[in-house]
Amino acid sequence: MADTRDAQGVVIRKVPWYDKHRWGLYEGLLSFAIGLFIFAIVIFLWADKSLFDFNYPIKFEKFGTFGDFIGGVVGTVFAFLNVHLLIKTIRLQNNANSQSEKSYAYVQKTENVRTMDTQINSLLSLYNSIVATISFHDKYGKEGLETVANYILSYAPNADISNFSDKQAIKAFEVVYASLRDKLAVYFRVIYRMFCVLHLAEIDNIVRYNYAKMLRSQFTESELFLLRYNALTYNGKNMQEQILAFNLLKHLPASKLFDLYPFFSHLNNDFSNHLDIMLYDFRKELEKTFIYGRHLDEMVSFQTNITNLSLAYKVFPDRRAIDIVFLVNRNLQPDSGNLERAIARYSDIDIRSFFKAYLLEIFSKSMFQVYTKVEELKFRNFRRDNGWVLNMSLDCQEQGRILMLTRKQLNTPRTFNYTTNTV
Repeated sequence: MADTRDAQGVVIRKVPWYDKHRWGLYEGLLSFAIGLFIFAIVIFLWADKSLFDFNYPIKFEKFGTFGDFIGGVVGTVFAFLNVHLLIKTIRLQNNANSQSEKSYAYVQKTENVRTMDTQINSLLSLYNSIVATISFHDKYGKEGLETVANYILSYAPNADISNFSDKQAIKAFEVVYASLRDKLAVYFRVIYRMFCVLHLAEIDNIVRYNYAKMLRSQFTESELFLLRYNALTYNGKNMQEQILAFNLLKHLPASKLFDLYPFFSHLNNDFSNHLDIMLYDFRKELEKTFIYGRHLDEMVSFQTNITNLSLAYKVFPDRRAIDIVFLVNRNLQPDSGNLERAIARYSDIDIRSFFKAYLLEIFSKSMFQVYTKVEELKFRNFRRDNGWVLNMSLDCQEQGRILMLTRKQLNTPRTFNYTTNTV
């Protein structure tokens, strides 16, 4: 039976009529039985008027028959009454037990949340204490961690970004990590432990995800960068599971990625922020298609915040390939902004290499190649009058394998009807 909702959206369960009137039926049947008993007595006496006629000799056999009749009828009535009371007692006891179980479950859930909250707050306090002790190049705390991240990024060579590999990023990270190991090792372990507690806690997923969002808000972009590249190392690889489970790198901008940094390094902070926002919005648009099937097999124009950069994409129905069309307008208008002029300085090859690296990032590297290996992604490029078309397909013989853009696709990858909570 389908549930209905009130004006506030609260589910109202419809109770069947036999549940509503169950006790009325019992009382009705009992009253009927008692009435039938009284009626039978009246009929018995009416059938033999001589039974209590004192003008006739006493007929003891008639009284015996009457007694047998009364005993049979009364015994039946009281047996029915006993069964009725027994059923009622059992149901009342079951209801009491059910309420007791619900109360216990609620108390247990509350206690589980309280225990987890205490553990996480203790670890969070320890995390803040450790952050305050980290120093690098005369910078302390969060500012010191930002200096560490920027120093690692400085190792990114100004070369063709399409040729970058994770090995280069790991090497650059480990060079700096070695000089701060006594602080950073504890820093990463505490973060790992926080999310392990959250992951293993016996609590509702809604509570779990709300806590995850709270913890995720503690980290700066530089810290997300450090978490990302530490997770690529041998010592930090266990953190990959927690990063993916709670989507910890959701707000890590493209400008903080080792592979893409050379492209951003030629832009000032304001221009980098504009490009970061554009790429973030672009990925969200792709997610709508890959997860919910919006505009499949259609060339969809994406409105960028950079006037001389045009984007369009098409996701094929099987979700195994995507075409990206991009065009940089080099015929700038007199009123063109500095950002447009900065983008125009990049060649078509630079733009193509940048988007290739970005697509590898969002479809593979951001998920640590757990679901899709970089070598499984094949690029085909060809020139059109309206720009470069970047075609990417996934070579996989496994039936139903698709391009993975987000962990959410794993829930029901064939139907794409998602109802679970996300972070």
